[in-house]
Amino acid sequence: MPGTNNFRWRVLLIACGLFWPGIGLARLATMADLPIAFDFYHAAIQVDRRGHYTSTEEMRYRILNDNGRLEDSRQNIDYDDNSTRVTVLRAYTITDGKRYVVSKSDIQRQDIAGSPLGFDRSRRLVVNFPDVKIGSQLYLKYRSDVYHSTIPNFFSMNAVLGHTTNLDYRVTLRSRLKLYTYLHDPDHFLKLTSHRAGGWNVVEIRSVRPMMNVVVDERYSFVRPDRLPQWLVSTKQRWGDFAKTMIERYERIIQAPIPAAFAKIREDAAKRKTTIGKLNQITSELASRIRYFGDWQRRRGAILPRSLQEIAKTGYGDCKDFAVSVTAIARRLGLQANVAWIYRGGYMVPDTTYQLPSTGGFDHAISRIQSGRHVYWIDGTNETSWAQGIPADISNREAFVLNLPTPFLAKTPKRRARDSITHINLDYQPVAGPRSRSHQQTQFEVHGHIKLLGESANQFYQQLFSLSQKMLDYAWVDALANGIELLKWRAGPKLEPKRIPQNETLKVHFRLGAMGFGTTAGIGFPAPEDPIVRRLLVELKGRYGDLKLFQPGIQNRRTVLNHVNFVGSRSLNCNIKSPWVNLSRTMKERNGSIILDDHDRIKTDYLPIEDLRSPLFASFQGKVRRCFENVE
Repeated sequence: MPGTNNFRWRVLLIACGLFWPGIGLARLATMADLPIAFDFYHAAIQVDRRGHYTSTEEMRYRILNDNGRLEDSRQNIDYDDNSTRVTVLRAYTITDGKRYVVSKSDIQRQDIAGSPLGFDRSRRLVVNFPDVKIGSQLYLKYRSDVYHSTIPNFFSMNAVLGHTTNLDYRVTLRSRLKLYTYLHDPDHFLKLTSHRAGGWNVVEIRSVRPMMNVVVDERYSFVRPDRLPQWLVSTKQRWGDFAKTMIERYERIIQAPIPAAFAKIREDAAKRKTTIGKLNQITSELASRIRYFGDWQRRRGAILPRSLQEIAKTGYGDCKDFAVSVTAIARRLGLQANVAWIYRGGYMVPDTTYQLPSTGGFDHAISRIQSGRHVYWIDGTNETSWAQGIPADISNREAFVLNLPTPFLAKTPKRRARDSITHINLDYQPVAGPRSRSHQQTQFEVHGHIKLLGESANQFYQQLFSLSQKMLDYAWVDALANGIELLKWRAGPKLEPKRIPQNETLKVHFRLGAMGFGTTAGIGFPAPEDPIVRRLLVELKGRYGDLKLFQPGIQNRRTVLNHVNFVGSRSLNCNIKSPWVNLSRTMKERNGSIILDDHDRIKTDYLPIEDLRSPLFASFQGKVRRCFENVE
C-alpha cells in the first residue's frame, strides 16, 4: 500500500453534486391494493347482570389477490379455555358461483404454546376454508360464550376501525347492565345510537360510508390510531370506581409474607444507598431468579397474578407475577409502590381508548414506585435494570395504577433525547484497491469507536441476552458502512451480559470497498449519510400518512477524512433547530484532512401529518435540504 505522502489519487469532498428528489406517488389504497375486502361484518352481543356475555359474529369477505388467498383462506379465533366457549355456526366458500361448506374436519382446535402450570390454557380455533381462489367469497358465523368475567360484574368492549374497508359494519349490544358509550370518529364514518327496550340497554354502532385508511407508495409512513374511528362501551364511567374487587385481590397477594428468596433480594437492595440503586438491585436479582415467559396470562379467566410463594417456588412468571414481586419487595423497603396496567410495545394506543374504564387498553403489568417527589416506572420483565430511565416500549402512554382506596390513570413520561446518547468517531484512510484497465480503485480503511451512554448502552446490553455480541457488532459496523461493500471488519472488546448496564465504548476497524466516483476534479467521496435526514426530506406533496422517525436520542458523529480536499465555494456548516429534530454540521480542514462533525438531537419518534403540512415544517425542511441535500 502506498505511503500517506505519495498516495497518487486525489480524493475530494465536493459541495456540489447530484440529487434525486423524492417522487410524489403517495396515495390512499384502493380495492386493487388490498388482499381482501369485507362485504359486511355484523356482531350481536348480549350481556347479563354478571358481565357474562354471548357474542355472535358474522362476516363475508372477498379474496382479491394471491396474498389474500394465502393469508386469509383461514380464520384464527383465539380464546381463553377457562372462560370462553367458541362454536362455529356456519362457514362456507363461494367459488365460481358454487358453495363449498366448511366441514367439521376443516375446523381444528389447537393449544397455544406458552401456558405453564397455574395459568389458564389459551386455545385457538382454526377455520380452514376449502376451494379458495382469487375472487372467492368466504363466509363465517360463530358464537362466543364468555361465562367468566375478567372483572366481576363488569363488561367493556372497544374497537379501532378504518385500516380496511367495511361496506356494511354493524355491532348491536343488548345489556342488563347500564352502558356508557364514547365515539371518536374524526371523519364521520360511523353512527352510534343508544336506547332502552324491554329492560335492556341497547347500543348500535354502524357504518354510514366505507372506511379506508391504508396508505401505499409512501415512505416511512403510518396512520396513527387517533386518526381512525373508535368506539367504546363500558358499564363503568369513572376510573376511580373501576376494578376495586380485583385490586383488593392484588393487595392480598402483595401484603402476604414474602418468601425467603425475596427476603434475600430485599436485604441486598437495602444495602444500596439510592432509590435507583435499590430498584435496580431488586429487578436484576428477580431477573436472575425468575424466568419470564409472557404477558397477560389468565388465571380462572381473570387478570390475576399468582402468590409470591408460588412465583418463587416455580421460578417462572408472567408480567403480573413480576409486577407484584417488585411491588412487594419495594414496599418492604419503605417505598410507596403499586402495580400498574399498561400497553407495551410498538403499537400506539390512542388516548381515546381511556375515555371509559376498560381492560382493552392494557396488555402488560409493571410497577409504579414513588420516593418523595420522584416516580419510577419499573418493568421487572426486562433482562436489564434501568430505573434511572423509561423503556421506550412503555414511555408516554396511559397506565392504570392499582391503588386503594382510589385507583387512577397516570401517563408515563416521554423519552428525552438526553436519556440516550451515542458518540461515533471514525477515521477514514484511503488505500489502494484492485486496479482495472482504466483506473485504480480506491478503498478506505476505517477505524474508530462508538460510545454508548444511558439508554443506548442499556439497549445494547438487553440485546446481549438474546443475541451474540458478534451479531450486534456486525450490525453496528454494517450500519456504519452505509451500504458500501464491507470487505473485512472486527470489533471489540468482548463484553458479557450485565443485568445492571454501564456506559460502554466499542472499538471498530473495517475496510470498505470502492466508494469514490469520478469527477472532473478527481475522485469524489460521498459525505456520510444521516438516516434521519433521509426521513426529514420525504416528499410532502399529496402525503397522507404520519412520518415515522426514530426513538428520541442524541447522536454525535465525527468523521475524519484523511487525504481529502474540499472543492466548492459553499460552506457545509449549518445549525438547524425545530420542535422535532435539531441538526448541525461543521466542517474544518486540518493537516490535509477534513473533519466533519454531525450532531443530531431527535426529540420525538414521529411527526403527525398536521405538523408536516405546517409552514413551520416547510421552512425547516428547506433548511435541511440546503444543508444536507447536495453534499458529496
